[in-house]
Amino acid sequence: MLACRRHSLVVPPRIARSRRIHTPTAGFGSIRRASSSSPICVNAAKAPSSPSPCSVLCIGEVLFDALPDAIFLGGAPLNGALHMHQLGLNVAMVSRVGDDELGREVIKRMKARGLNTDLVQVDKTNPTGFVRVSLDDDGVASYDIVKPSAWDEIEATNELLDAAKGAVVCHGSLAARSPTSRKAIEAACKAADKRVFDVNLRAPYVDEDFVRSGCDGAWLLKVNDDELPQLAQWFDATGDEQAVARALSERFGIDYVVVTRGGNGAALFSSNDSTWVETPGVQVTVADTVGSGDAFLACLLSKLLTGASAADAVADANALGAWVATQRGATPVHDTAAIAALRL
Repeated sequence: MLACRRHSLVVPPRIARSRRIHTPTAGFGSIRRASSSSPICVNAAKAPSSPSPCSVLCIGEVLFDALPDAIFLGGAPLNGALHMHQLGLNVAMVSRVGDDELGREVIKRMKARGLNTDLVQVDKTNPTGFVRVSLDDDGVASYDIVKPSAWDEIEATNELLDAAKGAVVCHGSLAARSPTSRKAIEAACKAADKRVFDVNLRAPYVDEDFVRSGCDGAWLLKVNDDELPQLAQWFDATGDEQAVARALSERFGIDYVVVTRGGNGAALFSSNDSTWVETPGVQVTVADTVGSGDAFLACLLSKLLTGASAADAVADANALGAWVATQRGATPVHDTAAIAALRL
């Protein structure tokens, strides 16, 4: 997405450079305490007192990212939901937090940002998710994820299944590391009108079967250029990026396949007219890359749902992802003028 000088953005962080993950079995103890049949509704300012049925559900992990200088609310699905909300989509987050101080802080912050929290469950046993994030000299993030966390136990409640009917359900693969959350994701996807799958492979939680089921019938698939060869190997696709994207689309019935290329931009294949559109990189000075890929996907989805062309959608998404990397934290309040200035 971005052609960058030193302190430059890779959007989303490439798996070889930013997927170092350790999962301690114990909690952090004192550290936790220390710190589309449905219409798309404009809902960016604040949540209504009586929310209408949500058009978009983001399901998966909610956690706190502890960066070297601050603690930020995060998790890829929540990051995406917060960006979608700012972009005007009627969105709700589906996750699970602990019955602890951090869990209450999650709910408080989500409500303060105007995000629907009706489908955020509370776990009496497991703690709220917590991640230590370290940044290399280029601002690329590595993650140290606590396990187990409350978001490993998302349940397929009747409320979730009712909300998923006719909605767009967005999910990744990390929350599927546990059987309970995996079942909830799969149940929500079965009820949905459209599905969006962010492959987001994070070793050691790389599950070919779940990726296959996530691809099958997805409306939008997001994969980066480090992950694409793995999918090509699993699913017998050959050729260049365009050929592999087309093969995935044809095999699984996917409407849109977006391939993000780190510093070299992004490309989008549309099965509607068999087009392949590309956008070049954007030069920025990076604060950190956390949340940039989530912002990219949020904007791409928003644009495609509201009828933008593939070329405009990927260009707008590229600009937002680039701008987020210039800010600290994954979900800054959007500066529309600054974002527009980065659009190519």
